[in-house]
Amino acid sequence: MKYSKWSFLIVSALFVPNAQAKEAAVVPPAEPSFSASSELASPKSLGAYSPAKLFDGDPTTAWCEGAEGLGIGERIIITWPETVEIDGFAFMPGFHKSEELFLKNSVPRKIHFAIDGKDFPTFLVGYRLALAGDDEDPKAVRGMGCYPTPADLLIPWRVVVFPETRKANRLALVIDSGKRGSAWADLLISEIVLFTVGKEPTGLPQEVLRAAKILIELRDGSGPTNLYAPHTQIHSTDDNRAYAQFLSMIHVKQPDTQIQEPVIETRQELNKAGSQATAWWAAQHPYLFDTALAIDGARIVGPVSTRHGDGEWVELYPEILLNDEDQIYQLGEAAYWDGVPGCAGGVIPSTAGTEGWRYGEE
Repeated sequence: MKYSKWSFLIVSALFVPNAQAKEAAVVPPAEPSFSASSELASPKSLGAYSPAKLFDGDPTTAWCEGAEGLGIGERIIITWPETVEIDGFAFMPGFHKSEELFLKNSVPRKIHFAIDGKDFPTFLVGYRLALAGDDEDPKAVRGMGCYPTPADLLIPWRVVVFPETRKANRLALVIDSGKRGSAWADLLISEIVLFTVGKEPTGLPQEVLRAAKILIELRDGSGPTNLYAPHTQIHSTDDNRAYAQFLSMIHVKQPDTQIQEPVIETRQELNKAGSQATAWWAAQHPYLFDTALAIDGARIVGPVSTRHGDGEWVELYPEILLNDEDQIYQLGEAAYWDGVPGCAGGVIPSTAGTEGWRYGEE
C-alpha cells in the first residue's frame, strides 16, 4: 500500500498549479488539548503521571488515574478547538517503563469511548494470559486464576478503527474495568496516538501504522483486492468451526466435524463476489472495527469472534497475516485453548505463533 488518506490529503496539494495552490491546499487540523478526570499525585514531581504523558511519544512514561481502586469510570479527554475528522486511535495499555512495573501495576480490561458526549459500546482489551502457578518464577505466582504475563510486552499496541470516519470536537476514553497488578491497584496507559484525517500519525511503530492504514483502506472500500498478495490462503468461516477446533485440540475430532481445509485464491478469484475472501470478510467484519485489535509486526489479531466449551474451551480470533510488501497473504483465525476453568475472556493468543494451551501439553 503506497498511500493512505492521511498522507494523500497532504501530498495532493503538491500537484495543484501555483495559481490555485492556496485554495486547494489542505490545512492540517488544529492540535488538541488533553485532560483527565484524575491523575496520580507523584511525591517526587508534579505532573509525573499527567494525561500529557499519553501523547509524548515515550512509552516509558504514562498517565495514571488517581482515584480509589482501579479507577473505574475515570476518563481521558481530548478536545479540539474546531471540528476534526477522526478514523480511530491506537493505545498502549499498562505501564511500559519496565516488565516489572508492567506486572506490578494494573491494566485496563474494558474501555469505551465517547464522541461529543455520545457513548459507543464497550470493548475488551485482550491480553495474553497465563495460569497462576504454571511459571517457576516465584514473582509470577499470585494464587488461583489468570493474569497478564510478560508476553504482553511483545504485543503492546491496541488499535481501534471506527466503522466510519467520524467528526468530533471531543473524544473521551473511559475505563470500565481493570485487572489489578501484583503490587498496586494504580491503572496506567502509556501512549495514545490519534488517527486524524489530514495529519500523519507519529510515534507509532511502523508495523502498527501500516496495519492501521490497511484496516482503514479495507473499511473504506479501496480494498481488499488492491491489498491481496498474488495468492492468498483463506480459512473457513463455517458456524461449527469453534466446535471442530475444540474437538481437534483434545484429540477426539469426529468425522462429521472436520475442520475445513483452507483454500488458495488468486487475485483474479478474489475479485469474484463468491470468493472465500468475501465470505471471510462478511463474517469477521463486526469483530474488526470499533473494537480493540492487537498488532504485532505482520499480524493483526482481532477480539474473539466465536467460542465453544464450558470449563475447558476454545476461542477463535480473526487474524490477518501480512507479507513484507504490506499485502494480505492469509485470512483466518488464531485459536486459544484453555484446559482450566476461570480464564475465559480477555485472552489473545500468542502472536509469536503459539496457540495457547493444548490438552496434555505445556
